[in-house]
Amino acid sequence: MSVARETVRTVNGASRIVRCIAAVTCLLSTFAFVNLESSRVSAISVPDPPTVGGGIRIVSDNDYALFAGNATNVTRLIQQNNDVFWDQIAAAASYKIALEEGETYVYLMGMGGGGAEDIGGTLNNVDVTSISSGVNGLQRAVSRPGGSSQSGYLLINPFLTGWDAASNGNCGGAITVCYGQYEAQLSEVQTALTGAVWDNPPSVGWGQAGNAFAYPDSTAVMFRLKASTLGAGITTATGTSATVGWFAPSSDGGSTILDYTASAFRSSDNTSAGKSCTTSNGSARSCTISGLLGSTRYYFKVTARNSAGASASSDATGSILTSAAPPPTTTTTTTTTTTVPPTTTTAPARVIEIDIQAPTATLPVGQGSIATIAPGTQPAATTPQRSTTTTSSTVPSDVSASEASPKPALPQAPVIPQLSAGEGAVDIAGKTVKQTLTRKDNQLQIQSGSLSATLSKTNANGVTAPLDNDGNLRLVSGDIMKINLGGFKPNSNVTIWFFSTPIKLGTAKVKPDGTVSAVVRVPNEIDDGPHRVAVVAEMTNGKPATFTLGVVVGKLKTTSTLTRILIVIPLVMAVLLGILLPNRLRRRRTVNA
Repeated sequence: MSVARETVRTVNGASRIVRCIAAVTCLLSTFAFVNLESSRVSAISVPDPPTVGGGIRIVSDNDYALFAGNATNVTRLIQQNNDVFWDQIAAAASYKIALEEGETYVYLMGMGGGGAEDIGGTLNNVDVTSISSGVNGLQRAVSRPGGSSQSGYLLINPFLTGWDAASNGNCGGAITVCYGQYEAQLSEVQTALTGAVWDNPPSVGWGQAGNAFAYPDSTAVMFRLKASTLGAGITTATGTSATVGWFAPSSDGGSTILDYTASAFRSSDNTSAGKSCTTSNGSARSCTISGLLGSTRYYFKVTARNSAGASASSDATGSILTSAAPPPTTTTTTTTTTTVPPTTTTAPARVIEIDIQAPTATLPVGQGSIATIAPGTQPAATTPQRSTTTTSSTVPSDVSASEASPKPALPQAPVIPQLSAGEGAVDIAGKTVKQTLTRKDNQLQIQSGSLSATLSKTNANGVTAPLDNDGNLRLVSGDIMKINLGGFKPNSNVTIWFFSTPIKLGTAKVKPDGTVSAVVRVPNEIDDGPHRVAVVAEMTNGKPATFTLGVVVGKLKTTSTLTRILIVIPLVMAVLLGILLPNRLRRRRTVNA
């Protein structure tokens, strides 16, 4: 009997050990899986900021100045170096090349302070010595009428007031260029280049920056290069628009870049101008911001967005000055009135169409300022051959509100019902009507009679993103919403709003077939939680219709690794107890028997 008992104990002991090993293995596997899943979640982050172009990394022994201009002459000073050559790159770190309207060339002037002179380096990450020679590439000024030349260079220094040509390496002079103390005056350089003849640069040599061009000792010489040779990434202005360029971030955060957004800032007070542009995909490296004020200086910053959200802003681009706004347009119309029987004629009301593309408007619900012009009445003419002259003027876009008349109308936010996420409502002419909300193909559709509104979330490639587990449209700041409407008045306007605090997202025009498709972006800095999207449109009978849908803003929260472990451990322990306790009881029964 004792042998049997020992056998039972040995077998049960071995079995228990095996089961414990299996249980521990299960626990460790679960822990590893939890950590793996957690690492996958934590591996994705927002991208690094994009890099704006136009960087200056020029080294000149001893000094240099950088200008913008056209094919004839320099027009603007971009940067005047004031540092000795070994500090020049660091000193130019905050400078960015940005070109204004008509500026098609970048001019680079080297100023020698004695000894062997050379100049080289990069502009917008392009090695200037690598640019092909020619009128569409890199050239040097070789001569001008009444000028002096040396070693194939037009000498600029004779035109520069106070040039210390006798320094010859002696850096003690107050105005010597040896340590970058000389300021190149724009007007003097323009005089020097008047009538200049341009030719190919010399052979590339070696200098303080590596590859470089040598030029005569203690002289000032000029190179120029076509702006297009500097590649993408430079900001350029045309009229009251600006095309902003950038380079991709150093890291995409572990997720594909969906799009980029460039925003405008006023240089005068460093405040947002309320203007921006967003690319349609993550491969674009530039976009154009329109509707800027004329004769105003702006700079720009860029953000990148992936599935985790938007990056921090890039450094500021170089500033640009927009062109002056076009002058007011005056139209004069003369009407000859003949004698007719006494009657009263009512003149048609003046119709003013205002398309506001200003910064996002935030208004109290149901409030807004509307400029109203009442129709006038005009008595019939009783005097023969009376001539009437009417003059109308168009006010430039950069005229202040106090100067413009009438004042532009502010957008008026609709009054909409309170809804939870996933709920919908339709209001026609101020009355709530019956509607049906359906979910299909990851889209939410509100239907009321012949009217319909479909909302969905799309990625940068236009692919519809899935609804969340509750069937709701879940959004985060910067997400793209697609809105499709049907059954509305052709050529009428549709306005899209985001609540709780009303924010106008944009407008769209209904097509001749009564449909409209619009893409809008979720505003930045929206608090997480329930929100509402409202679409205001006009029915074929002229009545207003408002579609409202409850949405959710905020990412789905994921549990931490510790939380998962705390959930898993009790489950594993329960499994172990379920395995071990019955065997323990059976062993006791066997032993007692």
